[in-house]
Amino acid sequence: INYFLFEEASNVKLEIYDTKVTGIVAEKDVSKYRTQGNKLIRTYSNKDTLYRIPPNNVPPYWIRPQQLLSDKEGSHRFMWDMHYQPLNLPPTYPISATPMNTAPDPTSPWVMPGVYVAKLTVDGKEFFQAFQIKMDPRVKTPVKDLAVQHDLSLMCYNNLQKCMDALKTIKDGDSKTADSRKALTAYSQMFSSLQNILQDSDMPPTTQTVTAAKNAERAFAVVWSLWMKQKN
Repeated sequence: INYFLFEEASNVKLEIYDTKVTGIVAEKDVSKYRTQGNKLIRTYSNKDTLYRIPPNNVPPYWIRPQQLLSDKEGSHRFMWDMHYQPLNLPPTYPISATPMNTAPDPTSPWVMPGVYVAKLTVDGKEFFQAFQIKMDPRVKTPVKDLAVQHDLSLMCYNNLQKCMDALKTIKDGDSKTADSRKALTAYSQMFSSLQNILQDSDMPPTTQTVTAAKNAERAFAVVWSLWMKQKN
């Protein structure tokens, strides 16, 4: 995503919106899409800070330099990795590596091919640009199968986020919430594992994986309902 600032700014924010329009759209029609009624899926700001890299077994020269949204005068190029907002988890790195360009393991799903909108806000002034994400033409997986993979992955991601948020509110040593902590931790691990399996390739998810994800979703709904009653 390229942008130009005529002078240094105080506040710069980049937001990515999903228009829910999938499939191939004529390039001349893309310009009509704006953020109204669309879903915000990723936010960057010049106020962001670099994440802390924990001790790991990865050589330092493997790691991709972290990128922050610039507020300086001049021309800038910023890369969106085509994922939803990452979860607040310590970064881990894959064993496969590209020198100086190895990104952390993703904690959120890939987005679907379709039309998206970039909204850049500079000191209160808003700028919009719609664009398309297209599937790698070498991938022959039907869109309907990609949608199943995406929707189940997003379900796991959302429920994992709910587990993480709930666990933050539980105090250590609180016997009244011990069972809830145990259940939420177990489902957090389950949804993380399922999301990793679903996002591991561009192939249609297996019947076993689909069944496991749907069973986990149904079971977690009961656990979450009990937790909300206990919380309130």
